[in-house]
Amino acid sequence: MIVNVYLPCSGTKERASICSSVLADITSRTKIIVAGDINVDLDGCDNMVSQVNSFAERCCLRRCDKIFPSSKRFTYVNEALDKHSYVDYMLTSCPDDVMEFDVLDPDVNYSDHLPLFAII
Repeated sequence: MIVNVYLPCSGTKERASICSSVLADITSRTKIIVAGDINVDLDGCDNMVSQVNSFAERCCLRRCDKIFPSSKRFTYVNEALDKHSYVDYMLTSCPDDVMEFDVLDPDVNYSDHLPLFAII
């Protein structure tokens, strides 16, 4: 099962409850690939980071950016605001099925998020 996840950003009313509900729904699956804008830096330390990392540990999920290290340091880039962060991830319970992973930086991109690319 592939699940595209967009967790609410900081400041969202009942953010922790929404995130908990979404993550609980995914937990019951056998093979999981979670991909999307998680709106937290999983290398940081706050309540949401702990919640997502605990979920990943319970589901035996591995981060594709750790399996396939890249030179890309950001997945969110907003030059006008001078903001950069790594908040988009792909996590998998079947790392041996992922042949390739990268964060792309296309010449034309109408989003402030860089696309994630994987061959599974």
